[in-house]
Amino acid sequence: MKKPVSPKTLGSLRTDATEQAYKEKNATRSTDTSCVFCQEKPIKVFDYWQIVPNKFPYDRIAEIHDMIYPIRHTDGNDLTTAELAELTALKQGYLNEQYQIIIESLPRAKSIPRHFHLQLLLLS
Repeated sequence: MKKPVSPKTLGSLRTDATEQAYKEKNATRSTDTSCVFCQEKPIKVFDYWQIVPNKFPYDRIAEIHDMIYPIRHTDGNDLTTAELAELTALKQGYLNEQYQIIIESLPRAKSIPRHFHLQLLLLS
């Protein structure tokens, strides 16, 4: 039986420079109580969701790395029926046409737990 591969074994999905910038930002995040998403200018807006580019992309593997999140500030545990329906429709339409992969971190791995978001990737 093969031994499972640890994410640490794989290394970062970011280039060294982007990974360093990400770590530096995370070091100051505990003192910043504002929401990083709510401050961003979206590149695409829907009824309940919007998309922004990721400032710290997985640039080792992805040509494009954006994030989609609900316009309403939520941790994702209380998404409404309308929000979930629109996300499902976006996955089947717009997101499927623009991206290849959607990544959702589980609760213990979320770097920004206060505002639910999904990673959107178009691979290089």
